[in-house]
Amino acid sequence: MLKIYSNIPSARFAYISKFLLETVLGIDFKHISHLSEFDPAQDQLLNYSDQRSQFAEFYIKPHGLLSETEIRTLDIEVKNDQALPYFFPSNNSDWHFDIFSAAFYLLSRYEEYLPNQADAHGRFAAENSLAYRAQFLQQPLIDEWAMAFASGLKKIFPTLSFRENHFQVACTIDIDQVFRTKGKSNSRFIKSILGSLLKADFKDVKNKMAVRSLKIDDPFDQYDRLEKIHRKINWKAIYFILFADKNTKQDINLNITQADFLQRIKRLSHTADIGIHPSYQSNRNTEIMQSERFNLSQVIQRNINSSRQHYLKMQIPNTYYDLIKIGILHDYTMGYASQIGFRASTCRPFPFFDLQANEITFLTLHPFCLMDTTFHAYLKYTPEQSLAAAKQLLQSVQAVKGVFCTLWHNESMSGYQEWKGWENIYEELLSSIYA
Repeated sequence: MLKIYSNIPSARFAYISKFLLETVLGIDFKHISHLSEFDPAQDQLLNYSDQRSQFAEFYIKPHGLLSETEIRTLDIEVKNDQALPYFFPSNNSDWHFDIFSAAFYLLSRYEEYLPNQADAHGRFAAENSLAYRAQFLQQPLIDEWAMAFASGLKKIFPTLSFRENHFQVACTIDIDQVFRTKGKSNSRFIKSILGSLLKADFKDVKNKMAVRSLKIDDPFDQYDRLEKIHRKINWKAIYFILFADKNTKQDINLNITQADFLQRIKRLSHTADIGIHPSYQSNRNTEIMQSERFNLSQVIQRNINSSRQHYLKMQIPNTYYDLIKIGILHDYTMGYASQIGFRASTCRPFPFFDLQANEITFLTLHPFCLMDTTFHAYLKYTPEQSLAAAKQLLQSVQAVKGVFCTLWHNESMSGYQEWKGWENIYEELLSSIYA
């Protein structure tokens, strides 16, 4: 067994060592606080302390971050003189940097606790992140570090065993507008018609009238097609439903008592998982958030344990505190609106570590690496450019046998108006996995 010796045990070190060694690499290990607990005849020693021991070992000198409890501004210089970018160099060690401290900094989202310039929606901006500035945002860097670290361990401990991981896919769909026209009240329908007329978009007026008279399907009604795509690759999807009781500028789904809306949710719940998409208005209001979750659970007659914030409106740690307060177990908001890539530098689920309380929580975070509206609205990519970039991210995840989590919308599947040319991108991306 691998024994990990540290003379200053800490919650931070316990957290990140478990993620790196157990979750990513599948190594059976045990923490020890005294070298007397190490048996050189049958154990391997990873020494994470201020000085080497007299035993054969893999030694890493700590940076110091993991023995701290405060949150402070750190002077970080990312180096590129190795195969992978790194920081927190560890001199006179058997590894060129303190992988535990560096991975903890990224995974805990340490930088998001520090003062920063938020975007228009109060979100931590991707462009302010270390990963973006140092140009490794599109790498699952922690996973890549772990793979390289495994090779280093194997050289010193040839008999050390690793559990094999398997590549997975997580198909997640946000339903901001279940339908574009179908199910709208008379007043909302008339308002939408007037809006199209003001734009002189007579084709759109014709489309809305045809949907209203049941002559054609609503363009956003892409659910049967989505389910066929997911069945084809044999992965169950998660649909995050915006279920706001009050209609606002940002929360524009149908009335939560509307029959077509409820019927669609019930049908989806038969073949997919359902999560809550907490509304924009519920942000920092746990009563509204809990009410939306409860109302949606009543529709599907199941408890709802998963969420993703509408507009990805998340502030660490406050949003997570709210989710924990109402009993959410899994959150899928860990990603950026303006950039593709890996916000926490991993493509694997991980528990939220509360830096303020300095403890591990029961909330599991599921990072996504791409979103259709990021490509379209922020990066201004063409559908073809988006597909190529998405496939590069896919290859990065496959290389470390992680979880390829995507965020898509039923709207982009329609190919309607601004989404013209996008209708097949999602299917082509997922089909390429098993081509």
